[in-house]
Amino acid sequence: MDYVTGILAQYPDRADVYEYLGVHMLIRYCSGGALVCFDNVLRINPNDAESHYHRGMALSDMCRFSDAVTSYAEAIRLSPTYTKAYVGKCDALIAKGMMTKGKKGLPYFSEAKTCVDIALGQSNDSNERTQLEKKRQECDRLHAMLFTYHRPAPESCEERLHRDSLEQWLDDSNIDGAGVLLGKLRASRDGPRRKDGDVFHAELVKLFHTDPDHIFKVAAIELSVEGSNSLIDIKLDDDIYIESWYGKTPYAHSVDENLLGQTNGLEKLDWCIESKKIKDKMAQLPNEGAKCFLLEYNPGVALFVPYMYIRDALTTHKCYMVIYGDHINMYGNKNFEHKKEAHKIAKVLRLKPVPVWGNDSCGPNHMSSFTKQHYGYDPADSDAN
Repeated sequence: MDYVTGILAQYPDRADVYEYLGVHMLIRYCSGGALVCFDNVLRINPNDAESHYHRGMALSDMCRFSDAVTSYAEAIRLSPTYTKAYVGKCDALIAKGMMTKGKKGLPYFSEAKTCVDIALGQSNDSNERTQLEKKRQECDRLHAMLFTYHRPAPESCEERLHRDSLEQWLDDSNIDGAGVLLGKLRASRDGPRRKDGDVFHAELVKLFHTDPDHIFKVAAIELSVEGSNSLIDIKLDDDIYIESWYGKTPYAHSVDENLLGQTNGLEKLDWCIESKKIKDKMAQLPNEGAKCFLLEYNPGVALFVPYMYIRDALTTHKCYMVIYGDHINMYGNKNFEHKKEAHKIAKVLRLKPVPVWGNDSCGPNHMSSFTKQHYGYDPADSDAN
């Protein structure tokens, strides 16, 4: 690589070197660097169809699907028989359709099918045609799914009994603000749809207040706090504020509608949309002088949030915690002052903490290192991680 960069320093207009470097970066998942390389190729040779295609790949990897579609379309304009460009455009359109709420995603799936149909009409390779046929079936399936609106299933007898027991417990709890949450639970019982977030909120209140280890007590719920733009869901003793969130980001809505998890690796997210939703929720917590936690539960979704997209919302006193399975991811500024409290919250919830303190990369490798180092220790006794 030093040799390549040396050539570029000496000959800044070598398109072939930029292209070589860009492909190398794509292979190594360095999408931002690859994009810069292909932009330079196209600066030198704007009619290079293959570089427009590779630029589309880099943009897709960065979840910039609209820009990716534009790059693939330009590759197709320059080379109308470029089958891979049609497939790339199809994939980017499917991703856009999946990240668009409700039936507004239909045009993207229709256009994706058109791309595949054109490629099928041009291809004479049997293996390629087999893959294209599978791609078209996928487009048909996703297109058909959007005609069905998925509402939450009616409450089962067990769920109704659980809600009843939560309502009774709240009614007897004498916690300040319990009546407000109790009213929400009762109002949603007979409403047009279940408010699972209210049930999750009530479950958290009960868990914190009745914890057998007596780590916390709930001081108030549904309270107004100076410096917050909305009511705070839970206040624990020792000035700890918790905003509960039964996570319904665009990603979660897509999962609810069965549009993700079945798409052969196309579960790509528009992190700009996702991070804005998270930041808006974080903004509901007080801006200073408190220990603040956004506690999210996204059922059925194992989602690692790239830290770089939410770091602006994380301060020395705000932490974002995401529950999935028997783990809880804890995202915080590297100077976050209340790591010990975060571990205590994980202990109350009986979840294994996965700390991400100021780490721009979060994924399976981080998870593996946590598993090796921290399973089995008492999180309440340490604030080092």
